[in-house]
Amino acid sequence: MTANFAKIRFRECGKLHDAEAQDLKLGWNDKVIVEYDNCLQVGTVLVPPAEREIEKGGAKILRTLTSDDKKILEDNKNIEKEAYLFCREKIEERNMKMRLVQVYAFFDKRKIMFYFTAENRIDFRELVKDLAKQYKTRIEMRQIGIRDQTRITGGLGYCGRILCCASVIKQFEPVPVCAAKEQNLSLNPTKISGLCGRLMCCIGYESETYKELLKKFPKIGTIVKTTDGTGEVISISLFKEMVTLRLEDGTQKSMSLDKIPLDNKQTVV
Repeated sequence: MTANFAKIRFRECGKLHDAEAQDLKLGWNDKVIVEYDNCLQVGTVLVPPAEREIEKGGAKILRTLTSDDKKILEDNKNIEKEAYLFCREKIEERNMKMRLVQVYAFFDKRKIMFYFTAENRIDFRELVKDLAKQYKTRIEMRQIGIRDQTRITGGLGYCGRILCCASVIKQFEPVPVCAAKEQNLSLNPTKISGLCGRLMCCIGYESETYKELLKKFPKIGTIVKTTDGTGEVISISLFKEMVTLRLEDGTQKSMSLDKIPLDNKQTVV
């Protein structure tokens, strides 16, 4: 279908949705009321409306946020805080092995979502009854993983910046240990794991760049011939573009990458 569509997201770092904008004039970062999943939600415009061909548009922008809408949002935030405390109290009363992470009230209050983590499957039917009785609306419990929990709670990484998962990464991808090896990082779990306890997202995010850079270098352990003699590659410095060799006489020598002929960079020992 072809129509006037904008790209929006409902939450910080959430995935993008195509939303029919009708004839609304919208700009980047505008706050809008969106009809989606049989509920009203508040979205943020990331890409202004334009004629696009979309296979399926499930969201529809109704209007920009009004002053009355902002009051409703404030009311919803209070409901979320109250519901969080109430739900956590019930979890403790029932001695349930789960951790409540976040509560989200939809704009029109047709549904309240409770995000939690747990090591095993949880029977939360009685808990849902407590919540539905208290708030007189549809209740949805959603179990999330430890990485999603860290994204929601946020924080600062070891680099001192806001966590990648809470700022730039829109979708989690597996981070293999080999990516850490390629980047010559210590394999000590305490040094390469993020706040979630999994391998840091930035390792996977930078992996392709390292792979491209490594193509220009000889592999560790290869024998190369240079104007200073033949030697074995024992270390490389990607960003300085330096290679350290152990020469035949046992001495070590560091040299610029451009001094190593291209035709013998991959001669394996």
